[in-house]
Amino acid sequence: MLRYEDIGSPLKPWLIAPAPVRMMIERLGRDAVRLDQPENVKGIIVGIQTSADHIYHLKRLGKNCYSFTPRSRGKKLAPVVVDLEDAIMKPLISGAEAKRFIEPRTETYLLFPYRIDEEGVRLLTEAEMATEYPKAWKYLLGFEGELRGREGKKFDDDKWYRMGRTQNLDKQEVPKLLVAQLVPELRLAFDDKGKFYVNNVRVNGILPRGDNGWFLLGVLNAPVSNYIFKWIGKPKDNGYFEANKQFIAPLPIPKGTRHSRASLSALAKGMQQRRTERVDLRADLQERLAATARVVWPLEKLLPDVRPVPAIEETLPKSVVPSARKQWVDDQRKADEEAVLARIDGIIRLDSACEVVLERGKLSCLIDGQEVARVFVSDAEAALVAAQWRCVALDFAPGGKADAKRLTDQLRRVATSADAALSAQIIGIGGQLSELTDVLRDDEAQLHELTCELFGLSSDERSLISAR
Repeated sequence: MLRYEDIGSPLKPWLIAPAPVRMMIERLGRDAVRLDQPENVKGIIVGIQTSADHIYHLKRLGKNCYSFTPRSRGKKLAPVVVDLEDAIMKPLISGAEAKRFIEPRTETYLLFPYRIDEEGVRLLTEAEMATEYPKAWKYLLGFEGELRGREGKKFDDDKWYRMGRTQNLDKQEVPKLLVAQLVPELRLAFDDKGKFYVNNVRVNGILPRGDNGWFLLGVLNAPVSNYIFKWIGKPKDNGYFEANKQFIAPLPIPKGTRHSRASLSALAKGMQQRRTERVDLRADLQERLAATARVVWPLEKLLPDVRPVPAIEETLPKSVVPSARKQWVDDQRKADEEAVLARIDGIIRLDSACEVVLERGKLSCLIDGQEVARVFVSDAEAALVAAQWRCVALDFAPGGKADAKRLTDQLRRVATSADAALSAQIIGIGGQLSELTDVLRDDEAQLHELTCELFGLSSDERSLISAR
């Protein structure tokens, strides 16, 4: 029974959780060190606030070439292409680009009219802008009235082109962990070279102390931290949580020995390299698949419980009048499809994993080990189709309202043949993806084991995490 005095003291946040969970989290709080302590980090920061994102955020199209989306009375208009100097543009990471163990990729760039040097950060003067970045200055002048009028004309002065807020401007070009603000689970990447800028509150930046960035990445991306985060975090709709400073700062970081910290750091660094490589391979595969002719298989080829139309027609009751027969068959077919898709949707969870297995001519798509679709392929088709299904599995992202339909629609649309060179490339990349996925599966198991040891979890505590 949960007693009032067990929940927490007035000086600490209350934790409404079963006793074994509270005991584990409280023990880790005593044995480990909070993430936000000086031993671990220099700080946890929010990103840059412009107060006019539609002006300062642009899409990079090529060298010195960008587009922005103007607005009129709050409505977005067609994108406009402009020439701007690359030297004043900074790659900007938002929530969608902050992914677990993947080096960020972005097409969004921030127009940043500041200079950062050993003396700090300062706004470039109008003369410096006009001389060093004339194209960017001309662009900003086109919005002068709007920028001056921000927040009730608070910016109506000689520095009208400055950012909406000045905090953290000097903390962008430094090594930092990037954590998306709204997530179904903790998702962190390490910007180890300080290449990226962070967008407002959609992404938090964790500034590691010393050289422990890869170590923190491994700890925070591991199941133990994610388990604790979901108990102390703020739940949102559809299984999501807020991962802002308030809810990540208390996360416990184990001390560990020099050797154990080095082992976890090496693993985390390798995982980010391998998961980023997998993203690149998937893009290569998608590009080649776009150059192939596709067919669309009928659902009954993938889903055995969906009856083909002739089989349904054989069950047609004699009582159905001729004019209603087609509608009756269509209704039966629709009912088959809806029942199968509902069953698959019932299997899928926010943390579900998708994999593809090819055995003796049978190609299966599995969700958390359960077969949700299968197709029988010839030896000539097997490797080519398997490569495409593995690409679908990599793109699988549960959480939408029609996961099963989206998944089956992708599995149905395949290239069953291609010219020899293209086919060889697709099969080769598919094989690399399969091998890399196996390695990453082993990585995940090792990550869990190393962090459980670092936290000193008992068998009962490990069971708690595995059952979540």
